[in-house]
Amino acid sequence: MLQHIPVAIIGAGPYGLSISAHLHHAGIGHRIFGRSMETWSTGMPSGMFLKSAPAATDLSDPEERLTLKAFCARQGLAYDPLEMPLPVELFTAYGEAFQRELVPHLEPQFVRNLARAPDGFTLTLDDGSVVQAEQVVVATGLRRFGSVPDAIATLPPSLMTHSSEAADLTHLRGQDVIVLGGGSSAVDVAAALHRSGARATLVARRATLRFPPINGKRRWFHAIKAPMTPLGPGWNKVLAWKGALVFHKMPADFRAMVVRRYLGPSPTISVRETIEAHVAQILNATISRCEVVQGRLRVTVRSDGVDRSIEADHIVAATGYRIDLARLDFLDHDIVAAVACTNGYPTLSNRFETSLRGLYFVGTPSAVSFGPIMRFVCGTGFCSRRVTGAIARSVRSARRYGTVTLGRQNQGVEVGTPVTDPS
Repeated sequence: MLQHIPVAIIGAGPYGLSISAHLHHAGIGHRIFGRSMETWSTGMPSGMFLKSAPAATDLSDPEERLTLKAFCARQGLAYDPLEMPLPVELFTAYGEAFQRELVPHLEPQFVRNLARAPDGFTLTLDDGSVVQAEQVVVATGLRRFGSVPDAIATLPPSLMTHSSEAADLTHLRGQDVIVLGGGSSAVDVAAALHRSGARATLVARRATLRFPPINGKRRWFHAIKAPMTPLGPGWNKVLAWKGALVFHKMPADFRAMVVRRYLGPSPTISVRETIEAHVAQILNATISRCEVVQGRLRVTVRSDGVDRSIEADHIVAATGYRIDLARLDFLDHDIVAAVACTNGYPTLSNRFETSLRGLYFVGTPSAVSFGPIMRFVCGTGFCSRRVTGAIARSVRSARRYGTVTLGRQNQGVEVGTPVTDPS
């Protein structure tokens, strides 16, 4: 029998888990599909430190029952909101604890297909079952949007990996590996390769690797000159943190430019010593040609107008992401065609709803609508409140006009239970 539900969430990273916690608190029945913190546990290099400060990495729930600080206290771990290096393993463990405590109803399977239906959407799951939902929140993260240059795009997986798949690099021990890129992912992967026993060479278009400065002790006047935010110090970061709704009203070209240029993928200071001491660098460079010769890669690199040939056993493309809804293979073609986009990003209302009523996108795909804060975990609070408020209004309105017959069996909440609007 086809099950009907009010809301489905696709994805169980920081945004999906946070929205689920808010919906549950508001009394809105829903199902959430995905594997808890999967991108963080299988797509980030082991030993990596997060660029964001611990104070900027709390998942959001309305009662603030499980912050990173509270999780560290439970585990007997030291915590500092600004100065503590945050390993990806610790953040992943925190996210998984958040899921176990606040989103225990997570269903660890994937959505194979999302299609339109007369009263909402139809979701086909990995196990072949079909669910119909009035509203759907897509919170699948960045992994499917990995971008690779044309020069290496046709290489087989045995010779080329995107950085989003580079959690475990131990199989490259003793090999020569080119890391293509100059941002945080490239530097983290290069450092992880060194720790794994591989010989890494960093090839980047940048003329220099721009590591952030080491912050000195803050004085009283810094609160005026450069206020501290979850994104770091500075009035520009205050605007990015607090001004998402103002940003939403700006012209589309301006918003796209800001997202492209501001708070970009700069490397973390924690790996600077490793990179400078142990990783070869070819900067101001691009790959113009790549061929396979006797099972190895022969790569032509152009740097400062001069071509040079280097050989390697593998390439890791830390070349960023390109948002394009057509690359989400679970989306039906009809949905992709119906959703209006701006420079590849879905065009969203001020409550994260697409031009297709009842369909929401959160996380990085919402950055052009709300600003670069949506690329960071600290955006989960603002996003969760807005999405939950929109869904609560929709559910209330549908009940008022007698159009809702959707049950909430998965949470034991009856249809007649009042819905709280958290916004």
